[in-house]
This record gives sequence, C-alpha cells and structure tokens, in this order.
Amino acid sequence: MAWPQHFRLRGRRDIQKVFKTGRKFKNRFFLAVSLRNDLGHPRVAIIVSKKISSSAVIRNRIRRIVGEISRAGLSKSLERDISINVLEYEKDKPVFISQLKQLVLQLNAHDQSR
Repeated sequence: MAWPQHFRLRGRRDIQKVFKTGRKFKNRFFLAVSLRNDLGHPRVAIIVSKKISSSAVIRNRIRRIVGEISRAGLSKSLERDISINVLEYEKDKPVFISQLKQLVLQLNAHDQSR
C-alpha cells in the first residue's frame, strides 16, 4: 500500500525548497532530505531517476519498495517534508532494504532530538 495522497510531497517548488534548506542524510543507496513542516504529518517524495534504470517497470518497482518500507517505518506524527532519492539500486535486496531501514531510523531519530 502506498502513501495516501495527502502524505505525498508534490510539486517542483515544494521539492526544491526541501533540497535547498533541508537536512541531508546519505548512505550508499539513498539521499534523504528532510525539512520541518507545519501540517502535523509527514509528506514524502520518492525520486528514482532514469540513471538508475531506463525501464519504467523497474523504477516503479523500486519506488513501491521504498514507499512501503518508508510508510511502515516513518512515524505518522513526524512533521517533516521528506524527499528520498535513490542513488543506486542493487538486486541484492537485503542490503538495499537494510540501508533503507537504517535511513528511516535516522529520520525518526533526528525528529525525536528536536
């Protein structure tokens, strides 16, 4: 199940604002940028470029995997706009998924420390 519509970060202007002023978290596979919002819930954008795969089927599969793990792991009370960029995809899914879960924990921990 994907993020509901009101939990999605949409629009070029909103995503650019997050990239310009947000806090960055990076590991081998992902770059996440987080910026506080006043909505009372998180908004998430998942970006998978054509550099990762020229096949739309594979890009959408990656987007679904990232979306499901982030939806399950991120706190619904997190007041942040979050952009998750996939930098690299490896078919070794356990490594990819563990790196994503580690990133989600970092995002939750960062919000708890505020």
